Amino acid sequence: MSVSPRIGLLIAVSGLALAACGKDDPSSDTGAAGAAIEALGPSPLDSPFVLEDAEPIDLAALLNSAEGIAYDEVTFDQEIGAMVVTNYRPVTDSEFVQFVIGRMEVYGLDPELFARIEAGEPVDETRELFSKVRAFDIESHQTYGAPLYGGEDTSSDEADDPAALANSLTLTMDALELGQVTVGPAAETTATGEQAEYAFELDGLYVKEAAIEMTSKPDDFAFTMTIPDGRIGSYRGGAFGGMSFIGMSYSLKQDQAAVQTSLQSAGIVGRFFEDPFLRRLFLPGEQMTTVELLEWDGLSADNLLPYLKRNEDPPASETDLLSVGGLRGWGIEGFVEGQKAYSVDRVVVEPIDFVHLMPKKIAFETEGGMTYLTAYAEPGTEMATFLEDNELSAVPTENRMAFSYMPDQRRLRLDTTAAIDGIYAVDIALEMTDFDHRQIFGTEGDVQKSAVLDSALKELAVEIKDEHLLDLMALIGANVTQQEPDALRRQASGLLALVAVQGAQVSPRIQTYAQALSTFLAEGGTLSIAMRPEAPVPLSALGGQTPPAPATLLETYNLTVEREAAE
Repeated sequence: MSVSPRIGLLIAVSGLALAACGKDDPSSDTGAAGAAIEALGPSPLDSPFVLEDAEPIDLAALLNSAEGIAYDEVTFDQEIGAMVVTNYRPVTDSEFVQFVIGRMEVYGLDPELFARIEAGEPVDETRELFSKVRAFDIESHQTYGAPLYGGEDTSSDEADDPAALANSLTLTMDALELGQVTVGPAAETTATGEQAEYAFELDGLYVKEAAIEMTSKPDDFAFTMTIPDGRIGSYRGGAFGGMSFIGMSYSLKQDQAAVQTSLQSAGIVGRFFEDPFLRRLFLPGEQMTTVELLEWDGLSADNLLPYLKRNEDPPASETDLLSVGGLRGWGIEGFVEGQKAYSVDRVVVEPIDFVHLMPKKIAFETEGGMTYLTAYAEPGTEMATFLEDNELSAVPTENRMAFSYMPDQRRLRLDTTAAIDGIYAVDIALEMTDFDHRQIFGTEGDVQKSAVLDSALKELAVEIKDEHLLDLMALIGANVTQQEPDALRRQASGLLALVAVQGAQVSPRIQTYAQALSTFLAEGGTLSIAMRPEAPVPLSALGGQTPPAPATLLETYNLTVEREAAE
């Protein structure tokens, strides 16, 4: 990868944007992630570092030559072999933007290479820019006026009152380490002027006790992420090495009065979400997620980067552009309004390979999942009583997905499963043929549109197994409509019976669909909805200048709706 000049010590500042990870003492973990955390070992930041035989350099002169940089003092710490900069900060006249690094330790900086980069001069060979940079007591704070979700920017109106500004973004970090950075000439350049470009490699980025907080006053919204220990292994030639994030957590808060105001202006949809159970499920005032350990095997985009630099679309003949490593998470827990709502022992995402920009395989599954439904029900309500009476307070949960694309066969398939024991199980299967990624990603305009419409549906199937899902839906609907749950289900079933009579005039299939749905709503069981045409049907069959009649579409796609009684 190439970077513009000013890479030097400013890499330490730009590196903050990558810093998002954490944990305290790995040896203290005893949960599901304990063995994996122990295998990682301590962070480099857990140990002191000394550069032997180091000599002082005139770092002050280098910093003074760089525009927009201020500091209090530059000294040489002989005990650790580092140049030390105190209160390193950008020069700014804005009272709304503050950034400071309390202490920065620079080990083994090449002053001549730094000066060449600062001046935008080319380099002839790859050399080490520095051995290591450590930064401590990092603080960044910014306030600005535009609401997060749009609206008028009030910065100028409130310039005399920074506390009244709409939004704020704060980043703090106890420590950041950048491993060895080497810099060399770019493999290719996109520069049109005299400014040189460079390629760099990074041996690792590590952070300790990072925290990010974002607030929005107009939206009464706050987002917080804490990252005690994070590690990014390396960056070389468009490839990021393994990453691990230990003990991270994030939370979202939104004032319920603001939520209620939004719901009142959303019409019938908003009224539906006034149900306490649904509101806690989808629009809680406070939610938090904690993760004991998240590991990602990194990604490689070295063959894609040249096209991105030139702002070009890679040709369809380029097949080895991108690969994404596997991801594993341990000990994930979610909380709603302070109550545990779900937990997952482990989630696994398999490595993702691509052909051109099209994934060839995506697969993930959860292990040891639990859902605590009473977290979404207000105590003392009919919903809370229902969940407790049916032993649904804490139930096993399952999620898995598998996607595959076979370019030689021009076929793709997706299978998903989602289940909450005692509530529901949903299986979805989708298969398409004549999907040609070369035409879809390698062409434009009408040719591309035609390629998409030529893709053909072979199968789309949805199976819903009801255990207590319909009971829950009836309770929610009854709360919104102020009716009895059983009466509401009878009304819905009766309405579908009427649809069956009227729909028979369009197609006999509609009568069968409505009868199956009516019985499912009244008695539960398993509902299966599927499209399995005798031969794959192109998506173009759905439209055109003269769309086919509904009855023709039902026959063409062989849509079926069936209900089976509960076992």
